[in-house]
This record gives sequence, structure tokens and C-alpha cells, in this order.
Amino acid sequence: MRKSFFFVALLPLLFVSGCLTRGNPEPSVVEQTLQSRFDAEAARNQLKAGDNTIMGSAFFPLQDGDVRFASGKEVYLIPSTEYARERMLKTYGNLTHGYRSTGKGFVTFPGTPQEYFDLQKTTMAGARGDFTFTGLADGEYFVVTGFTWRWEDRTIST
Repeated sequence: MRKSFFFVALLPLLFVSGCLTRGNPEPSVVEQTLQSRFDAEAARNQLKAGDNTIMGSAFFPLQDGDVRFASGKEVYLIPSTEYARERMLKTYGNLTHGYRSTGKGFVTFPGTPQEYFDLQKTTMAGARGDFTFTGLADGEYFVVTGFTWRWEDRTIST
């Protein structure tokens, strides 16, 4: 059995969204329109059983050297279809890594088919943000999570 291991921590494949706010102002909503159509068959094929594993740790390093982990938060594995790639580009501006401050607004995609969400795998991050996806077919995937914490008088979401 061949196993591929990937360490993911705000490096290629891991995307998070984030913000730093005082007093919890309401973030704006940014609606995006997609040109591509969701190909459920392509996503379904990529989610077929395989021998690969993706392991990583979801965390956010602060400027002061402290680290916040996505402990107990859901981590999503999204097959890299044309539709998913376009969503990632419009949300994060690239296809390899990033975070989005909710201060820039929550990105929404009206008309997203339910199958897009149904054809994702999820797991829960451990105490230090650790996660594992096993039994994966060869292919490319996006690993996405988000979390919030309090720091002094600020709410921080990533």
C-alpha cells in the first residue's frame, strides 16, 4: 500500500478565512458569480477509495509568535474540480494557500448546488489542530477550515 503524507499548515492546500475585529462589527457579504458549472461526476470519481493519506495541522501563527489551533473544528477535503478551483480563486486569490479576513467580507456563491457540499469529506481537528484524511484516490484536493478566538478586546476569526 502506498501512502502519501502531506504536512499542511497554512501552506499549500490549507485555506482559512479570518478577521480581527473590535466590538464585533458585522462583516459584509460579497456575492461572487461563477462561470464554471459543478461537475458532480468528476468530484465523485476523485472521492473513490484509494491508498493515499493527507495529514496536517490547522493553525494560525500570530505576529507575537503565539499560535492558535483549529482544535475541535471541522476540516473539509474538497476535490479540486474546475468549479472548486474557481471558488478558491475568487475567495483566496490563488490555488495554493491563504486566508481571508472576514473584514474583507464573507464570500458567498448564490446558486451553489448542494452536491458541491455533499461531495466533500470532513473530519474534526484534534487538540493541536491535527487532522487526517485516509483512503484517498490519486488527485488534487483543497483542505479548508476556519476558527475564531478571543484576544484582549478583539475577536479573531480565521
